[in-house]
Amino acid sequence: MNRRMALATAAWCASLVLAGSAVIQGHTDRRFEQDSPPDLSFKLVRSTGAVAANCMPDASANVFVRKQGQAEQLVIHAQGMEPHVGYSVFLIQVPNAPFGVAVYEGDLPARADGSADLTLVGRFGRTSFVVAAGSAVAPVVDSYDASLNPSFAPTHLFHLGVWFKSAAAAVAGGCPNVVTPFNGIHQAGIQLLSTRQFPDTAGPLSRLR
Repeated sequence: MNRRMALATAAWCASLVLAGSAVIQGHTDRRFEQDSPPDLSFKLVRSTGAVAANCMPDASANVFVRKQGQAEQLVIHAQGMEPHVGYSVFLIQVPNAPFGVAVYEGDLPARADGSADLTLVGRFGRTSFVVAAGSAVAPVVDSYDASLNPSFAPTHLFHLGVWFKSAAAAVAGGCPNVVTPFNGIHQAGIQLLSTRQFPDTAGPLSRLR
């Protein structure tokens, strides 16, 4: 799949999944994991790229997922991040490059102490999937957008990834100056955190039925 078709897939999947997801803005309640046990918990660890570049050694995150009626609530508590920097959170098919299908879920802004929180409501379990029953015209919002999506069978997204929202922010954290499509305008930095400690086809969200 070439780069244009890959971006088409991401754009089309985002239109499918984000319609059913919501970001809860404001400070995340850190009692989430204390009030009642979550249905699923796991860690985000430094990505393969960050480890290879020996950057952001203290970055990590704890993730808690709780069933909420016909949806799930997913909470991310991150620490060791570059202060005052924004990050993008994606559901992804596999944790390492080329990542496969990816869907933009929300932003994770870091505070002065390097901590960051985000709460999402959507489908984050065995039913996290995207599908394109056929090719159709797609809106071109930015110059990098594709105007046509490829068709593909249902594809499950059981991994999470966190990217620097800009290459400049990644450089400030001592990471490589690499531009990737993983933000709202497709001009992000490298992946910082992921669920790469889990197998490609058995990401942590596959454990929640």
